[in-house]
Amino acid sequence: MKWPEAVILLTIGGAAALGAWSAERPGVPLHEWQSLDCSKGFEALVAKIKSEPGTLDWGSDDEPTRLIQQFGKEQYYIVTNPTHPAHPAIIHRGPLVYSEGVGMILEGCAFGDRAALDDDLRAYERMDQAMDAEFSCALCSPRWRSPALLRNIESHATPPPL
Repeated sequence: MKWPEAVILLTIGGAAALGAWSAERPGVPLHEWQSLDCSKGFEALVAKIKSEPGTLDWGSDDEPTRLIQQFGKEQYYIVTNPTHPAHPAIIHRGPLVYSEGVGMILEGCAFGDRAALDDDLRAYERMDQAMDAEFSCALCSPRWRSPALLRNIESHATPPPL
């Protein structure tokens, strides 16, 4: 077999394998956004997130936060640990397909220090803006830009005393 024929066969085989792999990925389509229900409480939400099929926990209790990814849904949860100033809190980020294109949604539940969580959210928004500036040619159309479309943070903590 000649070199170009081998590349073509590998490409076709790789595409078939990728198609089979992606068809078996667990989860819901990207456009089926699942919002956090902050009324359930921090521990119950973390347990629910971790119990979903295809969940990967990229963290340890030694770090201020842990990243939990739901493989197949492309959803990311940033869960605070006790050493984080906003603890307990959960940030949920993920893509949403809508009529104008794809955007990022950012939402969260603040059960602890709301101001500390807002600081983190501003940092993520700045990261989105920096990504847009870095890839300005690839993201020429505003519909492909990634700043958060929605910033919905529910606070379930009593305000600190003045």
